[in-house]
Amino acid sequence: MLKQKCTTVVALLVATTANDGAVIISVSDDLVKKGMNAGTIIKKMASLFGGSGGGRPNMAQAGCNEPLRLLGAFEDMKKIVKESMTT
Repeated sequence: MLKQKCTTVVALLVATTANDGAVIISVSDDLVKKGMNAGTIIKKMASLFGGSGGGRPNMAQAGCNEPLRLLGAFEDMKKIVKESMTT
């Protein structure tokens, strides 16, 4: 729904439970055409919290078994997304 309302968007969703966590990133098609790749971004992010992941250029996901590490990595994840927008 967010991608339908916003023509240019990078959506970063983070969810945790007591036992695990997940990150999903979605990149609008216009940014994919400019070279942004959600799969590449998610792999960089996963290295921050000891997780693993992958996906397509427009959507990717990663998971981890230590959800508290996601909280500490959130600021770094935002930096990775911003850097991906400038390259």
